[in-house]
Amino acid sequence: FEPVTFSIYPTRGLKNLRVRTSSLRSDNDEIPAANLTTRLVTYWNVGYPRYTSRDTYRRTPELLERVTAHSSPPGECQRWWITVRVPEDAAPGLYRGTVTVWDDGYDTAVEIPLELRVLGFPLLTDPAKHYSVYYYSRNRVQFADKDEDFIAKATASEHRAMAELGIDMCPTLNLRLDSDSGRIV
Repeated sequence: FEPVTFSIYPTRGLKNLRVRTSSLRSDNDEIPAANLTTRLVTYWNVGYPRYTSRDTYRRTPELLERVTAHSSPPGECQRWWITVRVPEDAAPGLYRGTVTVWDDGYDTAVEIPLELRVLGFPLLTDPAKHYSVYYYSRNRVQFADKDEDFIAKATASEHRAMAELGIDMCPTLNLRLDSDSGRIV
């Protein structure tokens, strides 16, 4: 598992921008394009210095979205996240491929070289380190007007994505006392 990110700062509006990755090839082996996922990092305005702040905010990366095409205005930076899943039986060596970027405004695509070195040994996990995230499972805005079945599927999908991205312990929880019922929520 190896993440790679890059950003595009458009000087003109982008219409239907597409980002595609090729297979990664070494002298003797290949990591197929199906093992690379490309996602757009989307940002949200989050209250600052607290989530409840209403007068000031900061732009925070919030989602890694699978998109096939994306349009954006000039001057709005676009960040892309590529995840490479290296097969366990991949031969050690330097693998090369390309990230191809184009939109409706240009006839010629831009190719960005991508290189990944696969080591001849597995990297060890530090048992003292764990990864978690802030998570609010019953977001009143996100799940407004959604039924319980939808919420159950959405949260299961979120938890599966967290595990795929390396989150290995329970997300941070926020406990508070509900003054109406006297319950901890």
